[in-house]
Amino acid sequence: MLITKQKGLIQMRFLLYLENCFNKCHAEARTKGKVFPSEYDKEVAELRLRTIDYILAFMGSAIDHTYDCLPGGFKNNLPPTMKKCFEVFVQEFHEHGYLSGLRSAARQLNLPTNQLQKVLDRIDGVMRSLASKDVKEIMNAKTDREMKFSRHFFEQNVASNKEMICNLR
Repeated sequence: MLITKQKGLIQMRFLLYLENCFNKCHAEARTKGKVFPSEYDKEVAELRLRTIDYILAFMGSAIDHTYDCLPGGFKNNLPPTMKKCFEVFVQEFHEHGYLSGLRSAARQLNLPTNQLQKVLDRIDGVMRSLASKDVKEIMNAKTDREMKFSRHFFEQNVASNKEMICNLR
């Protein structure tokens, strides 16, 4: 998936960052033949993958996870119109790439492209405020304890900012 990085052009930047982190963690934890310095390092890599997967699943409200901090996950707690924009854009983005996906999503939603961009910017801003710091800490963590703390702080942040998601306009 090739994405141009022109300023102001890409919506859902945090979601893309989160997907890239997941891909990086997956490669780190699952590389065949990779020799970890110790069994603990391997466990840390696998925990990092599971933690980033949990946050990514939370943002997409994956049904194979449970979220104590916000039942239903992020997407399922968005207002209906925002949820629809999020779902359609993500689906079209994964099928067609950024620009074609954005145009296709705007057509499907019967919205002007710039209005869809504004909606996606607002959603991205909330995602970023809920998880950006914690994702960076998880990616830089050297121990399982640091990752567990970061995940705990992510869940606490979500729990204390539920209304930010539910009242997004």
